[in-house]
Amino acid sequence: MEFSLEDEVAGVSFGDKRLNRRLGLIAKRFDSQPNLSIPAATSGLAEMEAAYRVFANENVTPDGILETHYAKTIERAAQEKKVLLIQDTAELNPTRPNGLESV
Repeated sequence: MEFSLEDEVAGVSFGDKRLNRRLGLIAKRFDSQPNLSIPAATSGLAEMEAAYRVFANENVTPDGILETHYAKTIERAAQEKKVLLIQDTAELNPTRPNGLESV
């Protein structure tokens, strides 16, 4: 089962088609290299500023960004006989001597 970040945000609705489309473009940029910063992932100053404007927009919220992803994850899980929900409880804590602690 393959899907892209762009697919995961397809259908998002911030009440403005331009914002919805721009989030899709941002997701497409991060799909192949999600570890990049916004300046590194975008292709130039205008695209970088557009990405920052999307995230600064009051209509764009973390829950709004993830809403379609959650729905699509539930749809995919419903198609399977068994789904494993695996969680890593380790956290990095740079103030601890070994950097790791169990929660």
